[in-house]
Amino acid sequence: MIHEHEFELASAAIDFELTPAERARLDKAIAECSECARAATSYRRQATLFEALPVVDASPAVRRHVERAAGLRPQQRTPWTWALLAAAMLGLLVTSVLVAGAIDQNRRNDLVDVVPTPEPSAMPTPSAPPNQPSPDVIALDPPSGGLADVGPPLARDSLAIVVTDNLRVRSAPFVGDLSVRYRRFLQPDDRLFVVDGPVIAQNYEWYQVKAWRPRQPSISWPVGWVARAGHDGEVWLRASTRACPAQPVDVTALLALAPIERVACFHDGQIEIQAVIAQAATGDCDTAREGCPGGPAWLASPSLVAAASTASLRPGDGVQIAIGPDGSVAAGDLATAGVARLRGAFDHPDSSGCQPDPERVGPDGPLSPSEAVLRCRGRFVVTSAVVEPFGRRSNVPAITVSDRLRVRSLPEVSDASIRYEPLLRLGSRLWVADGPTLADGYAWYQVIAPIPGSGGTVSRWLTGWVAAAGKNGEQWIEDATIDCPGASDTLTLADLARIRQRPIDDGPLACFAASEIQLEGRARLHCEGNTSFDAVDTAWLSNRLGRWLEIVDGVRTLEARIDPAGPPIDLQCGELSAGRVRINGHFADPAADRCTVPLPGSTDARVPAHLCRTYFVAKSVELGAPSVSPSNPRGG
Repeated sequence: MIHEHEFELASAAIDFELTPAERARLDKAIAECSECARAATSYRRQATLFEALPVVDASPAVRRHVERAAGLRPQQRTPWTWALLAAAMLGLLVTSVLVAGAIDQNRRNDLVDVVPTPEPSAMPTPSAPPNQPSPDVIALDPPSGGLADVGPPLARDSLAIVVTDNLRVRSAPFVGDLSVRYRRFLQPDDRLFVVDGPVIAQNYEWYQVKAWRPRQPSISWPVGWVARAGHDGEVWLRASTRACPAQPVDVTALLALAPIERVACFHDGQIEIQAVIAQAATGDCDTAREGCPGGPAWLASPSLVAAASTASLRPGDGVQIAIGPDGSVAAGDLATAGVARLRGAFDHPDSSGCQPDPERVGPDGPLSPSEAVLRCRGRFVVTSAVVEPFGRRSNVPAITVSDRLRVRSLPEVSDASIRYEPLLRLGSRLWVADGPTLADGYAWYQVIAPIPGSGGTVSRWLTGWVAAAGKNGEQWIEDATIDCPGASDTLTLADLARIRQRPIDDGPLACFAASEIQLEGRARLHCEGNTSFDAVDTAWLSNRLGRWLEIVDGVRTLEARIDPAGPPIDLQCGELSAGRVRINGHFADPAADRCTVPLPGSTDARVPAHLCRTYFVAKSVELGAPSVSPSNPRGG
C-alpha cells in the first residue's frame, strides 16, 4: 500500500486540490513505489465510479453512523478528516453494491436484451415518491465479472459502430432503477458519436453517445450511455473504420454524412465546398419532427442550407449554414447567390452556449441540453464565400458563350448519361428550366435547346443537361440579355418584336412570365365554329382552335388565343375594329402544362409545354383605347 506517511495525501487528493508542494511529494512517492502506483490507480478508479453515481444526499442517521465509524465529532471536521469521511462513505457505497445480490451471468446486466420491452422515449427526471425519504444508498446491480480488456478507450468526438444486436441505451452510466432504459435498442451497423467517456462503473466501460441508423434516418435516440463490452470480453461496439471525405470536399460526399458525423470527420478545421445555397422552406427547424435549439441566434437558428441541387432544399436535406459574426460575408449575399464556394468550419466554440428552446418543442418534448449543443456543433459556419456568376436559375433564357457545348441526358459525366448531338455552337439560345445540380465538379442546368433549321425554323429540340462552366472557371453559358419593358405599361406589337428571341419567340415569356399585361392595336375576332372544349383539351391553346383574336398594328400581327372557359370577347366575328383597342391578357397560361402536341425532332413532353407558354392568351378587349405616340417608343 501507499506509505503510511503519505496516506492522508492520497486520500485527500481524491476530493481536494493539493498544494504544489503536496502534489510533488505525492507524485514522488508514487514514482518510487510500484505498489503505491497500483494503489493510487485503484483510488482514482473508485473516485471515477463515485462521480458517475447520481448525487443523493445521505440522511442524518447515515451521516451520524459514518462519523461514528470514522471516530469523529462534528466540530472536529477539517480538510483531512473530510478526506477520511469521503473514503468511509465511498466504502459504504461499494459495500452496498457488493451485497445487493447475485445476478444471472447470461443477462448482460440489462445492457443487451433479447426481447424489447416498452419504455418511455424521452428521458424523465428521476424523483423520489411523495412523502417518502430519499434513499440513503442507490441500489445498483452488482458486477458479474471483471472489466473486459478490449484495448485503448474510445476518444471523445470519435465515431463508433454497433457490432451486436439489441444493445441498450441508458440515461446514466450504470445499471439500476435510476438509470432509465430507453425504449429502442441499437442494432448491428448503427452508428455512434462519442460525446463523453469512458466511465467505469460495475466493471463496465461506459460511453455517452449520440446514435443514428444510416439505413433509417428518421429513427433517433436521445443522447445516452452504452457499455462497450460484456464481462466475458464480448465486444458490443467498436471504433469506426469508415473513411472521411478528402479535401477538397465534395458537397455530395458531405451530405452522405450524418450532421454529427461531419463534426467527427472535420472537427473545427477549415474546409471549402461548392454548394447550392438557398433559404430553407421551413426555416432552421421542423418542430413536427423534433425540438429546436436556442442560444446565439446566428448559430442556433440559421435559415440557409447548402445542398447539391435545387430539387430538395428542406432543413433535413441540406447542410445547415450559419454566417460567422467575424466573417467577410453577409447572409443576404448568400440568400440570393444560388451557387457559391464556401469556406468555413463545423464545431464553432459558441456551440457550448446552445440550449433547448422552450418555445419550440417537438413531438417528444424539448431537446436535451446535450442534444442542443450537438445540434449547434453540426452547423457549418461560413467565414468567406465566392459567389459564382451563373447561380440558381428557373425558367429563364440563356446563351452559350463557348463553342461545342455538350447536352447530356443526366447531370453527370458517366456512361449512363447519354451524350446528345449536335454540339451547341457559340451563341446558341437556351431556355433554362431549372438548376443547378452539382455533380462531378460541374454545376448542371436542365435546358431546352432549339436547333435552328432553314428559314428560321427549328429542325430539332434537345432537352437535357449542360454544365455552366469548366472546372477551371471558364464560363460556358450566361444569361441572355433582354431589355424588358415594364409589365405595367401599355405595350404595342413593336415592343414585343424588340424582345423576341430566335429561333422561338420566348422573349415575352422571359420578361413577363404569367403577369397580366396590356397590348394596344386593332383587333379581329376569328370564329371557327367549335367553342366547346373538354376540361383537359388544350387544342384551343396549342393549335389555335375555336375562337382566336388577331391583333394588328401596322405591318405586325399577333395571333392571340382565347380560353373558351373564360369570359367572352366583346367583338363581332370577322370584323376588324374601327379603331385601336386595349387587349388584356398574359403569357404562360396554366393550361400550357397539359399541351402534348408532338413537335418535329422531339418526343419530350416539356417541349410542347414550353412552346404553349410562349402564346399570348387574351382575356378581354376594351374599345376606344387612346393611340400611342410614336415619339415615345418602349423598350428602346
